[in-house]
Amino acid sequence: MGLFDRFKTPDWKNNNYDIRLNAVKELNDQEILKDVAIHDASPFIRTVAMSKINDEKFIIDLAENGFTSQRPSAINALENPEALLRIARNDKDEYCSKKAYARCFKISVEKDSSDYSEIGQEFYKKFPEDIRAISAMLYTAYKEKIPLTGEYMYEYKNAYDKMLLNSSSAMNVIDMELQDWYLDLGNSTYKKL
Repeated sequence: MGLFDRFKTPDWKNNNYDIRLNAVKELNDQEILKDVAIHDASPFIRTVAMSKINDEKFIIDLAENGFTSQRPSAINALENPEALLRIARNDKDEYCSKKAYARCFKISVEKDSSDYSEIGQEFYKKFPEDIRAISAMLYTAYKEKIPLTGEYMYEYKNAYDKMLLNSSSAMNVIDMELQDWYLDLGNSTYKKL
């Protein structure tokens, strides 16, 4: 270590995005990762740092109380369904509320939790125009084998039409195994109308 090496800026603080990103990917120091998660100018680098932090209380606190630019990264890193639901239900920031609902729904489905149905329906009722909420509601109908009759038929048909209007983003959101079901849903609802 040379005399001037101690004055050199660490790579995780470098002005060059690529150098910073690579440095954060290699970091394991939790305190430095927390600093990057709070202060880095890049949302993606903050997200990378957040994904490596092991302190759930820190992540929950940042997701609930951080600055607007910090909160989405913290929500993405959260694995705690109770904290995600609390944010989804109570957050005044609509973007963060939607993100928390979507994350909570995804975790519930991945863990094969029985809560996904309630979360999906709640998400859709609160944000009926959001493509992730529509997908959650349709996924719930598919998994729960809800019959496409009566009052549900029109709700599902409308959701399906919204899904078609946003088909490029929908394909990124929905599980690939559901594509045929969505097509069948569309055909069956139109036949019954």
